[in-house]
Amino acid sequence: MFAIWLTFEKEDEDYLEKIINKLSKKYNSILFKPHITIWGLTDIELNKIIKTCKNIAIEIQSFNVEFLNISHSKKFWKTVFVNLKINKNMIKIYNNLENEFQKNINYIFEPHISLIYKNMQEGNKKEILDNLKIKNQFKISSICILKYSNKIENWEIVKKINLK
Repeated sequence: MFAIWLTFEKEDEDYLEKIINKLSKKYNSILFKPHITIWGLTDIELNKIIKTCKNIAIEIQSFNVEFLNISHSKKFWKTVFVNLKINKNMIKIYNNLENEFQKNINYIFEPHISLIYKNMQEGNKKEILDNLKIKNQFKISSICILKYSNKIENWEIVKKINLK
């Protein structure tokens, strides 16, 4: 199974990794690379995913995503996360993926950057929200294809494609 991520230019990736690492250390949670999942799990052949993502990357330049708010949920994958304003580039990428892969998945795109994956008490989530300051925008520079595993530590980026 594969997921498709939008990933950040180096400076923003480092900024987000620092936050994820700090939260991981404080709350004893698993580390992961900062990302925006633009397409959820699919079992489509890797070569088709790569071809589709390369075609998308040819059309789209690096672009900024804007901070909306910080939130939390009961969902493990959205323990504490940054909500993002959806923009035309995200919509274009998502629509291209949906056109290619729609038969294989019913994925609803809700642009966000997860900061921690952990089943935790509401009080801890609120503590994170109260003490976290996030900058206003981040630059997306690539599309990555992730080989998914049930164990986060086994996630593997199998292909990174830079945007135009």
